Amino acid sequence: MGDVLGSLRLTDTTVPVRRLWLAAGVVLLNVADVLLTKAVLHHGGVEANPMMAGLMGGFAAPLGLKMVVAGVAGILLLLCPPDAKLGERAVTAVVALYSVIVVWNTVVLGLLALR
Repeated sequence: MGDVLGSLRLTDTTVPVRRLWLAAGVVLLNVADVLLTKAVLHHGGVEANPMMAGLMGGFAAPLGLKMVVAGVAGILLLLCPPDAKLGERAVTAVVALYSVIVVWNTVVLGLLALR
């Protein structure tokens, strides 16, 4: 099998450094989202995401779900051919979105802590 996967020839297995940072960013921002959301809930806030609201009573379920989804996204990005830009752009958008969510959660936590 060597350098052939099915009918796809793998000629370059080098992963661009920016993709490693993006993949790590997705994972770390998802962890930060869970931790900050738990802190917001502890201070009387509410979970705005209806899909996550039911899971936030515990710790392992939301963290595990976020880690699996973020991990799969990161792995898929790392497996994309180096010249493919769509996956990289999509993960960049996800990193931007989660950056905003983490900042929002931090602001909300700060406001709740001041009450």
